[in-house]
Amino acid sequence: MDELKNRKTTRLKGADYNRNQAVFLTICTKERRCVLSRIVGTGVLDGPQIELTKYGQIADKYIRQLNDFYDDLSVESYVIMPNHIHIMLWVKGAGNGPSGTV
Repeated sequence: MDELKNRKTTRLKGADYNRNQAVFLTICTKERRCVLSRIVGTGVLDGPQIELTKYGQIADKYIRQLNDFYDDLSVESYVIMPNHIHIMLWVKGAGNGPSGTV
C-alpha cells in the first residue's frame, strides 16, 4: 500500500481534461522487452514492414475495439512497435468520466 501513497500523477499540471483534445500515448512493455512485433525487410525501397507477434495481435485486436466501447474516444492512428505502442486518440471532453474528467 505504501507504493500507492508515493505514486506520481500521470496528469499534466494545469491541463483541462474536460475539453475536446487529441492525446498522444506511448505504452511500453515491461523491461522494454521486444514481444509485440518484429521489423522485417530491408526498407531500402519501400520502408521496413512490421510483423505482429501473438501479443501484438492481441494488442491490435483491443485497440481496434476501443471506438466501439467508448463513445467519447476515437482512435485516430496507432503503430505497434517491437517494445512499445504509439496511439493518437481524440477525446471528446464531455465531463462525464468517473471523476468529472474524460
